[in-house]
Amino acid sequence: MVVETNKFERRISLYGDWRMSLVESLSEYRDLLIENNLIDGRSRTRISQLLDSIQDDHLYVAFVAEFSRGKSELINATFFSDLGRRVLPSSAGRTTMCPTELRYDDDVEPRIMLLPTETRQTENSMSDYKSRPEEWKILPLNLDSPDAVAESLKRVTDILRVTKERASELGFLIAREPTDDDGLQVGEDGLVEVPKWRHATINYPHPLLKQGLVIQDTPGLNALGAEPELTLGMLRSAHAIVFVLAADTGVTKSDMSVWRNHVCAGEDSSCNNKLVVLNKVDVLWDDMRHRSEIDEQVRSQLDITARTLDVPTRNLFALSAQKALLGRTRADGHLVQLSGIGAFESALASMLIPAKQDIVRNRISDGVQDIIALNRSILTRREKDAAAHIKEIDALSARNVDVIKETLNKLKLEKEQLDVNMRRFQASRAVFAKHTNQLYEHINPSRIEQLIARSKRDMAVSLTTLGMRQHMNIFLTDVTGIMEDAAVEIKQLYDLMASAYGRFQAEHGVTKIEPRKFSSQRFRREIDSLNIRHDFFMRGVSLVMTEQNTLVKRYYDTVMSKVRDVFERAGRDVDDWIRSVMSPLETEIREHQSQLRRRLESMKRISRTGDSLEERMEEMRFTLDEVIGQRDELEQNISKLQKCLEKSADQSHPVRRAVARQRSNRNADNIVPLNRPSHRS
Repeated sequence: MVVETNKFERRISLYGDWRMSLVESLSEYRDLLIENNLIDGRSRTRISQLLDSIQDDHLYVAFVAEFSRGKSELINATFFSDLGRRVLPSSAGRTTMCPTELRYDDDVEPRIMLLPTETRQTENSMSDYKSRPEEWKILPLNLDSPDAVAESLKRVTDILRVTKERASELGFLIAREPTDDDGLQVGEDGLVEVPKWRHATINYPHPLLKQGLVIQDTPGLNALGAEPELTLGMLRSAHAIVFVLAADTGVTKSDMSVWRNHVCAGEDSSCNNKLVVLNKVDVLWDDMRHRSEIDEQVRSQLDITARTLDVPTRNLFALSAQKALLGRTRADGHLVQLSGIGAFESALASMLIPAKQDIVRNRISDGVQDIIALNRSILTRREKDAAAHIKEIDALSARNVDVIKETLNKLKLEKEQLDVNMRRFQASRAVFAKHTNQLYEHINPSRIEQLIARSKRDMAVSLTTLGMRQHMNIFLTDVTGIMEDAAVEIKQLYDLMASAYGRFQAEHGVTKIEPRKFSSQRFRREIDSLNIRHDFFMRGVSLVMTEQNTLVKRYYDTVMSKVRDVFERAGRDVDDWIRSVMSPLETEIREHQSQLRRRLESMKRISRTGDSLEERMEEMRFTLDEVIGQRDELEQNISKLQKCLEKSADQSHPVRRAVARQRSNRNADNIVPLNRPSHRS
């Protein structure tokens, strides 16, 4: 029997093809603009940034489970079965002890990076340490020796045996009772097993990872609870979350704790980016029972799980990761089919790919729509000016001196009016600069740092977690207020520029275009999400000073780090918007000045030297035809780009990726319709 193909791998490959075809279409569009002098420096930079964002795009899939649920085996079966062996260590008992990220960056050698668990005692987050490689233990991966690679990857299972006091210092919660799942157990020798590493990053040149897939393997409940950044960062950024249970245990108390406190954490449990896997169903296989009986028992388990977790059954899958991996490595198609992994892979791809594709297409469409509008406006201006000049020359066929003077006076008046409007525009720039400075004051990183420092001082002297909670509420309220004030300034800036655009367009007959809009709502939503998760987290924390105090402080450090990150990104996006919002109007003004200057010089030459009207008329007709040809070519290119954006990744045809990348490097939340204008103005 032919082995069932890996459906997820096939869909990822098609998505990669779609991305490369999008790179090719956008690169062709950029090259056409450069060739026809239709692009300014800022627009060119923005398209380059969009191209970089497509090529550096990643798909994040997070696997979450308590220990011994077969999570690592599921990752091996889904993504690495073609290698004929396990990539992640998978055996009975605890395997992955620290958060592990599998990805590929061709700028660095294949390696595993391990961050010591002692770094938990610092205030620095894992994100902070990613820019400090000297703090990590780095082990090169010998790709010529699969055994050596497997041995190196076993380091993610390393543990340390420490005293209870030391474990608490590192931020781990110690179980009060032997039956308590919420904490690490103390051994008979009085020591506690803790992960040796805080985080592991594996740079591995697997084809799926090369195409941008990033696999996030999280440890069990205790490690999740000790590292709030996993819940607030890694799981929040994942495009898909796979929650793994074991068929032989069902939903245990610790499973529910992971699900409620980390996977959902105050959100709707039936979110569209979550799948639940009931693994190890092969324990239910029994040669003495009919297959229909086994299937009925599996369905019963799925129904119970769906009710317990409150998720739709369409998001649940029963499978055997171990049998799937075994079947694929042995080319046993029947075993692969029995494992049930195919349905899970299809669901994961169907959840992940379309959602991620929407993100990419919306980013590109939003990024180019104002550039396209400006390109069309420039070509309309060029066509209009060429037609007007042809009309002027035609009126001079009799070389009437009075007509020439009248035309020259008309052009001079138009130039004077343009000069007046230029002075108005400069005045608008001064007001714009004032509001810009006020906006920058709101989102100034130093202001956020002052808030963080004040909140840390206040919480440091709190004797209870209740006091710490109150100070954190004040901090998040202040942060929300800052973001609201920034939104008001952004609205005023946009209205100011829209007014300047409108005046210029009304007085000079320019095709109507609008300044680029900016929405701070996505940043406000992130702050609101932190508020929700803060309230949810505190409901599960004792309100008196306990051993949880270390965890609470680490949690708040993480929240503050996330707030800092939100405002840093908002600052970069605002800065980009400020630099680009005037660009279309400035380009329009320069284009209008250039065309008006050419018409004025042409009429002066005709007046002074009696240039051949026939030659001048022929020259302008050629210019007009050339502009119309440029617009037709531009619209064809826009149409090609639009079709590429609208195409489903599953419909993409393979492209020559090397060629697409080469072409892309030349010369240095709904799709916005790129409507084609009428052929002539």
